[in-house]
Amino acid sequence: MPSHRHLRRLDSVWIEHPVYFLTLCTAGRRPALANDAAVAILRAEFEAAPSRYGWSVGRFVAMPDHLHFFCVSGETPSASSLARFMAGFKQWTAKGILRATGLGPPFWQKEFFDHVLRSDEATSPSGSMFERTQSEQGS
Repeated sequence: MPSHRHLRRLDSVWIEHPVYFLTLCTAGRRPALANDAAVAILRAEFEAAPSRYGWSVGRFVAMPDHLHFFCVSGETPSASSLARFMAGFKQWTAKGILRATGLGPPFWQKEFFDHVLRSDEATSPSGSMFERTQSEQGS
């Protein structure tokens, strides 16, 4: 199998209150997110993210084998780094989804993709996903 080079995370982000667009893939790209139990577990962890990690999660899309979502750090002294937030999020959701579905581990791929939205992306109609999501997620 060919070896893949992994993208480095930025050491510093110079945008004030950056909005991140994240993509996580299931291990082996198996279609483990295409069920109501998995989506309910994802929603519950997104709702717990501000108190658990200091991150708020906006609009998300769960595809059968991957997940996209927008998030922003609360930027408080107790807020986790993006890497710690993702490690905790992946751990809690994996445990819950594996338990609910009876699948075997691992659940998530080790890596995740992150993109920092430029300020014009975050405020454009197509990029304002974060602001509109909080009320829309409940429906």
